[in-house]
Amino acid sequence: MRSIRWSLLVALCVPVPAGAVSTLQYVTSFTAPPVASPRGIGLLPNGDVIVGNGFLNSPLVRFTSAGAFVSTIGVGTVNALDGLAVDGAGDIYFADYQAAPAIEEWSGAGAPIRSWGGIGAGPGLFQSAAGVAVDGGGNVYVSDLTNDYVQVFTGTGAFVRLFGTAGAGVGQFQSPTGVAVDSQGRIFVGDGTRGKVLRFSPTGAFQIEFSAGVEPEGVAMSPDGNIVVVDASNRVVHKYTPDGTLLSATNGFLSLPYRVACDAAGYIYVTDEGFNSIVKFRDAAVTAVQRTTFGRVLNLYRTP
Repeated sequence: MRSIRWSLLVALCVPVPAGAVSTLQYVTSFTAPPVASPRGIGLLPNGDVIVGNGFLNSPLVRFTSAGAFVSTIGVGTVNALDGLAVDGAGDIYFADYQAAPAIEEWSGAGAPIRSWGGIGAGPGLFQSAAGVAVDGGGNVYVSDLTNDYVQVFTGTGAFVRLFGTAGAGVGQFQSPTGVAVDSQGRIFVGDGTRGKVLRFSPTGAFQIEFSAGVEPEGVAMSPDGNIVVVDASNRVVHKYTPDGTLLSATNGFLSLPYRVACDAAGYIYVTDEGFNSIVKFRDAAVTAVQRTTFGRVLNLYRTP
């Protein structure tokens, strides 16, 4: 659920289940090139990280996977950027949750390609465009916080389908946020009010839901086929199987985590609005030992 959350940058320590991702501990930070309230995040085909800023008319920001600043991208024309995704060709799609057009597509170099999505309810319309995902076929998935549905478009913006109903019952939405699509075409949607992740078939038929903390915001697929979910209220990142079994977690020390992306090697990148940073984790089951953060520098310690 999008809400205004104030933080004194005090770390909240959340117990770590067995087999969890190792502890991330924030110690210090400093200002770095133009990250300003980072929200959406995606990965270019070469592994570079694209970050969308939440401040009015801010550009996108590009880093290497190791955290070195590369460049800004495009002229900032977005009123309130939220979700962001990158397709296989390197084109960038992002959502504006307060204005029309709700969805914009830029090249990896920042050249506008197309935009779509007016204000309203119904096919092709949005009240609060939020999470964005792109599947292997280039289709674009966008959640709507206010209309309580997810829409699917072709990569050129043609409407394909709409699914989801508003309500507090099983399989319903109250605030759909992050979206991810697995290699089978199954769609995973976080609901920031109900505290659930809902799984749908490739055609939008509800399958299952599972509890995912208090406020699941960001959702991304790990290369091993599991789901990575940011619980913004608990300031923790969890990893689940597609059926909802908890596999691992960070151990707090995030401030205002929001969106998440995973690279092909299994590294996990989380935008943190409170620390104004992008924090990178490793998945011990997939990657070699490496943990960094950028946008600000953090000292990290590993606990037994």
